Amino acid sequence: MKCLIKCSDVESSWVAKLMPGLYPQFLRILNKPLLEYFIDFCALNGIVDLRIVKSDPSGKMEHHFQKGPQKGLNISYEMLKTDDSLAKILKKNSKFCADDDLLIIDGFFFLNYHCRYIDRAELDRNTPASMNGGLAEDIYFLPKNYNFSELDFNSEERIFSDLSITQLDTVNNYYQLSMDILENKSDNYFLPGYSNQLGEFVGRNVVFHSHRTKFDKPFMIGNDVKIFDYSHIDSCSIIGNNVMVDSHSNIERSIIYDQSYLGSGLELHKKIVYKNHLIDPKSGDFIQVTDQFFISRINKVIESSFLRHLNKIIALLAIIIGLIPFAFAWSTKSIFGIQSTKQKYIKNEEGDEIILTKFLIKKPNIFNRLFVRFCFDKYPLLFNVLTNKLDLVGNKLIPNDSFGKLILKQLDIYCPSVISYPEVFATNVSDSEFILHEIYYNHNTSFKFMFKIIAQHKFNRFLSVRDYFKNGYFSN
Repeated sequence: MKCLIKCSDVESSWVAKLMPGLYPQFLRILNKPLLEYFIDFCALNGIVDLRIVKSDPSGKMEHHFQKGPQKGLNISYEMLKTDDSLAKILKKNSKFCADDDLLIIDGFFFLNYHCRYIDRAELDRNTPASMNGGLAEDIYFLPKNYNFSELDFNSEERIFSDLSITQLDTVNNYYQLSMDILENKSDNYFLPGYSNQLGEFVGRNVVFHSHRTKFDKPFMIGNDVKIFDYSHIDSCSIIGNNVMVDSHSNIERSIIYDQSYLGSGLELHKKIVYKNHLIDPKSGDFIQVTDQFFISRINKVIESSFLRHLNKIIALLAIIIGLIPFAFAWSTKSIFGIQSTKQKYIKNEEGDEIILTKFLIKKPNIFNRLFVRFCFDKYPLLFNVLTNKLDLVGNKLIPNDSFGKLILKQLDIYCPSVISYPEVFATNVSDSEFILHEIYYNHNTSFKFMFKIIAQHKFNRFLSVRDYFKNGYFSN
């Protein structure tokens, strides 16, 4: 059997308004995209081939779900025009549809089912049928070699009579559905996270102090989440991936999307946080938060004229003090196995390019360890601070390649710098940990924090230089 899923954004205008940049089929229901619930449903019904017809040309769907075999299904994709009717879509995909029984999922809704009680006999038939009698949003069945020109979705025959559909035509319906599944139906679906106890779903790399953080079930926490001391994750809280919850915060019956930072002392009750949108699901209203202590897209304190001038003064002093030692190190670098090369980096949030000097060290020795201990690899970058091309302390330089651009999209603020908070850690960090460090820095930038990063960076460089070599800081 085959399945065709129509993914249109016409029926979901509220998603575009409240969650700009989010494709409707990626709407998170308990940290899992809506489309993935349909994919699970297809796998449970013995579907072999799945065709996803979509209106989003970005390729995000293919990147997330990939092509080819997934969960026992062969997944393929085709584009959809906004004015394409279902009959026209079937005609365009006739080669895919014709030679086997076909299940069609059409509409922006959630299908309520239980993963342990799927009756495949419902689809053992030779006549067309539908779940809701051919309504605007429905699930249909067409037998093998059915003549699409005789298409009649108003058939009285029904399938999945024991299942139901929840419309997602409002943000409140979406919110209530999420709360209902977490409270009452979490056993019905394959949900992400480890669940050793009922009502508790925790992802990978979640950091919190067990004696200083309070959790009330049910709750769900995604991957790479850090919760600071004395915070309270109250019942029916859903926290996405790459999220930081600062100290003394209280989250209750709320949904927090990926890449969010929640500031200290925050009280959040029955809300949805999506980037810098704070959404009230009951009214459908939202406010765009710009407070410095709250969620993403915050203007950095480093942009103040005082700190910028201070950056330049410190950089100039470092250039003067290090001029003679660096000149000697530069003139003898090739003798001691240090190579200099030019590397392309991303200059700003718009994706412009800057070319900077990078040092490569293949085999550590006494001389090049001293070179790293005294941070001579950073010396050429200081001149860019004087010309406002780099900050002294800010975000880590991101290479200008396809992977770097993917990382850039996950950062709401990007100000490349000579020294960055992730570089303070001599040990290698994963990409998700790197993003968490950057989010933390972006939302805690201050005069005091800047000097703390400089001091800790110098201290670690001097005492933990072997770790920097071990973790590939100066390799290709």
